[in-house]
Amino acid sequence: MAAPPVLLRPVGFWTTRQGDGLPDPATLTSKSWETKRRELIASYLKNGAVLDEADELSECRLCQESCGYRERTDGVWRWPEGLAHYVSRHGVKLPPELVEHMARQGFKAPAVDVRQLKEQVAPTDPRATGLLSQGAVAAVLDELMTDQRNRTATGDQRRPGSLLDDATEAIPVQRPWLATVQGVPTKPARIQFDRAIVLGRDRTCDVVLQHQSVSRRHVRLVPWRDRVIVQDLGSSNGVRHRGKLVTGQVEIKEGDTIALGQATVTVGRE
Repeated sequence: MAAPPVLLRPVGFWTTRQGDGLPDPATLTSKSWETKRRELIASYLKNGAVLDEADELSECRLCQESCGYRERTDGVWRWPEGLAHYVSRHGVKLPPELVEHMARQGFKAPAVDVRQLKEQVAPTDPRATGLLSQGAVAAVLDELMTDQRNRTATGDQRRPGSLLDDATEAIPVQRPWLATVQGVPTKPARIQFDRAIVLGRDRTCDVVLQHQSVSRRHVRLVPWRDRVIVQDLGSSNGVRHRGKLVTGQVEIKEGDTIALGQATVTVGRE
């Protein structure tokens, strides 16, 4: 069996419009953050392998200085090369998981076979997530799911809150899940995931469904304990589970199927 696609973890991709779920670097600045290791962190970011190149230079959102045009990676994370500038010049905080990962590498970005990596890498969701500690993520998820269950019990049909959308990603689960897509052309048609993934028609999604019945960013699948949280991302045709339209989000279990337009997605485990 072929190895599952590599899902690089994105960081340093900033918001371009209200409600897109990406962070604003101005809200992440801190003079006291990682003062002793900040330049080591910036050096790691500067020396990541070049994964891709954009057509034009980007500018710093905080001081308008040119921030380069490349995207870099260490084989686990991916980031725009200008992120080093945000860290060094403005003290923009990075996810603790990323800093810990750097420290384990001695703050020396490892060599990466980019050609081989590109053959394995899946299209990725460019959300810069993971800005909370895992403990804080767990608390937010518990609060969100308790709120959802209470609303269901009382017949409240309002769209649930967006705590999960705004600041977190799922805590990686020990036993990965599988999502299998049928009914429409899909790249990849089968994907293993241990954290949140996005399915939709846009090429930046983790799973790209090539059909007009599917919205550009249609649904997010979030592994959580023995369930997967299915979140409709405001799609045109909605998400159906057991024939019913999902309002906001729903929890599903191993073997369950959801419908996205003409596509069906089954979640399971190996």
